[in-house]
Amino acid sequence: MGPSLEHEQLSELGAIQLSGSADEAVLGRPTRAPHLADQLEREIVDAGWPVGSLVGTEAELLERFNVGRGVLREAARLLEDRQIARMRRGRGGGLIVLEPDVRAVTDATAIYLESLGVTPNDIFEARQVLDLFAVGLAADRIDEQNSTRLRELLQQEQEADELQIMGGSHRQIHAAIAEASGNPVVAVFAEALSLLSEDQDELRAGRTGAVSRRAVAGVHRAHQSIIEAIISGDGLLASHRMLKHLNALHQDFVHRSERAEIRPHDPASSGQTGRVLSRRIRHDIAKMNWPIDHNLGSEAELLQRYGTGRGTLREAVRLLEHHAAVEMRRGPGGGLIVRAPDGESVIHAVALHLTYRGIRAADLFEAREALEMAALQLAIERLTEEGTDRLTRALDGNGSSSVGFAQSAHDFHVLIAELGGNRTLQLFVAVLARITAERLEEPGVQRGATPGNTLEQVSYAHRRIVDAILDGDVALARRRMRIHLRSLERAIA
Repeated sequence: MGPSLEHEQLSELGAIQLSGSADEAVLGRPTRAPHLADQLEREIVDAGWPVGSLVGTEAELLERFNVGRGVLREAARLLEDRQIARMRRGRGGGLIVLEPDVRAVTDATAIYLESLGVTPNDIFEARQVLDLFAVGLAADRIDEQNSTRLRELLQQEQEADELQIMGGSHRQIHAAIAEASGNPVVAVFAEALSLLSEDQDELRAGRTGAVSRRAVAGVHRAHQSIIEAIISGDGLLASHRMLKHLNALHQDFVHRSERAEIRPHDPASSGQTGRVLSRRIRHDIAKMNWPIDHNLGSEAELLQRYGTGRGTLREAVRLLEHHAAVEMRRGPGGGLIVRAPDGESVIHAVALHLTYRGIRAADLFEAREALEMAALQLAIERLTEEGTDRLTRALDGNGSSSVGFAQSAHDFHVLIAELGGNRTLQLFVAVLARITAERLEEPGVQRGATPGNTLEQVSYAHRRIVDAILDGDVALARRRMRIHLRSLERAIA
């Protein structure tokens, strides 16, 4: 366990008292817990996210923040849900800083997108952008360590396929390619998309015999050819092969989405873990178009439907409740109730995880360019009369000092991504625009204003981009957007 965090290292949080009366503090009302969780989160982030360090004992935190035990424990639970810190009990205990789990972030992203009803076309449209971008970067930046890792995964995939073992090797290869890109944004987003499209491991669950063997052999050959092109440094060839591979996966994904759901006693359900079952439940909810407040059934009914044990089901439910996808309601008339995941919470969680990973301004804007160029082209291709009106209204308020530099730099880009009609790209752009806005608000950046980057100049850049969009001039719109993004990068670099 690391040493207790120094107060002077933690911004000015130690001197800040939560709003509310002393009576409320004594009562420990949990309504104040989110505010305390947010302040503790900022403290940990400002301190550089020192994993394993002690923020303070329960007694110290109660005294420092002048809150009740109920408020503090609820705040600690919220921090644990966010994979930021948890309260350790017993001797030497207290609030301990955690290492964030990327799987929790990618799961949250996938669940939220499923709740929006994203289509296979949306998913693979976004995958084309990210995976093709990843292989191009990887081909330029591949080192000996990553080369060895990719070839080891290829060998593991071949062995798993020969034994017909579903061990996640296909998804691991896509994740390893994204990691080899050297950009943590690409790595996190690509993993989320890979989970959404379910890759070849899920495909094998519904096929047997010769058909299954041909399918997995084809995927393995595709991976092998992509990796060899990456290792050789041929980005164009790697991109061409990745595109061909993604198109094949897309066809299989669409085929599987049209098939009947797996029956409760299907062999695929035997020996499943809570995480696997949670994905099956999510898949079933998504097939019903994510019906909010719908009762999926009692625990007894779910046990029978999925052919699983009580421990596995409860683990699956806990995972889904953690992401606000469902709620298990007890008592008469209870059951597993479908909920609506909060998009704002997802954006915050992903932005926080990327902050923990220490993304540089170069990483941030490298990913923003790739995503926003794709979203911009889609916005031009799909622009409607309503979209034109929204762009015009956005420009009318864009130059107002009440909007602020950072907010202006955020809202305009999210709007264009929204007009592109791909909710996956929209979410990713929103995450990166949020991180940018937060950095523009940092004291040293002076709210983003630099000699060549004032609110008026940003508003002018936005107007010129909109002019090109309304003219349908993709090339000019892309050029102006690229220049604008690079000016924002200079403001926070």
